[in-house]
Amino acid sequence: MVIKSKENKFFKWVKELTETKKRKKEKRFLLEGFTFVKETLEKFPELIEYIILGEGFTKSEKGKKFLKFLNERNFPYYIFSSSLIKEISSTETPQGIIAVIKQPEYQDISSFLKKEPNIVILLEEIQEPSNIGAIIRVALAAKASAVFYTKGTADPYSLKSVRASAVAILHLPVIRIEEIKEAITLLKENGFQIIATVPKGGENLFKTDFSQKSAVILGNEARGVSEKAKNLSDKLITIPMSKKAQSLNVAVSAGIILYHILYKNKIF
Repeated sequence: MVIKSKENKFFKWVKELTETKKRKKEKRFLLEGFTFVKETLEKFPELIEYIILGEGFTKSEKGKKFLKFLNERNFPYYIFSSSLIKEISSTETPQGIIAVIKQPEYQDISSFLKKEPNIVILLEEIQEPSNIGAIIRVALAAKASAVFYTKGTADPYSLKSVRASAVAILHLPVIRIEEIKEAITLLKENGFQIIATVPKGGENLFKTDFSQKSAVILGNEARGVSEKAKNLSDKLITIPMSKKAQSLNVAVSAGIILYHILYKNKIF
């Protein structure tokens, strides 16, 4: 049966999951795109609650094969009309496949802070979802242990952020904390040096010692790292740039810093 009405209770519930407040309450989020949904089915099937297919997708060859795959495994799915899929999707041309995912919960934070060597990222009031997703993606690639994000940071479980993370958000602990001080205290107790990124005036990234476990703070796209975070940090670092350049995108900065730490510590 194809769901076509906006008044359908299940459609209303799914659409509400595009809102941060509802996601937090339900501890559920949406993942869209054939490749990402299929990867999640293969690696984290226990986290998928429902799969939603667009009516148009189910009529394609790929869609027919996928329907067969779901039916053989008795996996719960719903079919929405193309217009309802567009209501939910974060893209202009939806692929017609969305999954409702149970948000991973991490009870013992200290367990993944004890690894050696270790890198974690702290996001302080970053606003652009695609930046957050890209940072999570590069953090996973660069073997970071976790990503913390403060109150005031855009929700990393939004459709845009999840899509930009390319499913990395399911492979890496992404943990909300109320205040930056709370995170810094926890990390210092676990032997981390706290490193805040600043556009100018910090220690040259390429001359910085990263032999100790490191927590890197990335700040708001416009304002940067807060004064509070700077004052609580052990070091301020700056990525050297051409004088013609004003700044770097925060996700690009994250990639440069993380891979330099890996290089310095000969992790790869």
